[in-house]
Amino acid sequence: MARGIALLARLLKLQSSGNRSSLICAVLRCVASLVEQIESKQGAWTVEALAELLDCSPKLIYKLVKSRKLNAYRVGTLIRIDPKAAADYLRGHATLPQKPQPPKPR
Repeated sequence: MARGIALLARLLKLQSSGNRSSLICAVLRCVASLVEQIESKQGAWTVEALAELLDCSPKLIYKLVKSRKLNAYRVGTLIRIDPKAAADYLRGHATLPQKPQPPKPR
């Protein structure tokens, strides 16, 4: 988790400096690192564990599963996510940060 926070701080610093090519490279490395961590997991991910790794709410993971954007399966009442399905989703849906737009004059 500390590694993710340090990377996020670096990304924000790059974004504020305006160095877009360095920012893009850093984001791509971050996504590749997350994909690698997800795929290296033995067994299925729980919703809570995947949400923690991706630094999002479990509610978002449930929403992705319900909308069938993220493939998952049930074991009784529990939802489990295949590491390959999570990595594939992340590869296909990771987006680069947008350049901040200047405020519109009033």
